[in-house]
Amino acid sequence: MQTKRLPKADATEPAPSAPSKRTRASAAKKPASADASKEVLAGKESKSVSPAEAVKPKRAKFKKYTHTMPENEHDAILELKQKLKDGDGTKAKKSALIRAAMRVFVAMPITKIKAALNGLEDAAPGK
Repeated sequence: MQTKRLPKADATEPAPSAPSKRTRASAAKKPASADASKEVLAGKESKSVSPAEAVKPKRAKFKKYTHTMPENEHDAILELKQKLKDGDGTKAKKSALIRAAMRVFVAMPITKIKAALNGLEDAAPGK
């Protein structure tokens, strides 16, 4: 006895499937009456967004970096953190202090930067 084979579904036609959870959830959230849907649309239209607010500035990407420094310089960072906290209650992370110092450093004349670099002791390379 031979069984009939059904023709294969065409690869270009998607197979019928049940509605997804997302589709069912969005259908459940739709307003029940036409008046309610008009109110929802009216509420959205009443908000006006200025062009300056519509475009958000891109946030800078952060790089993770490990560095080596002598204990006394690390202790100086901790001391500065404590001074800020005792002064006006400002809490600062080590990375924020280093980033702020970089901004000050960039604004300095090159001669002062070279003098500061000459005063540093060499750190061991690597981790």
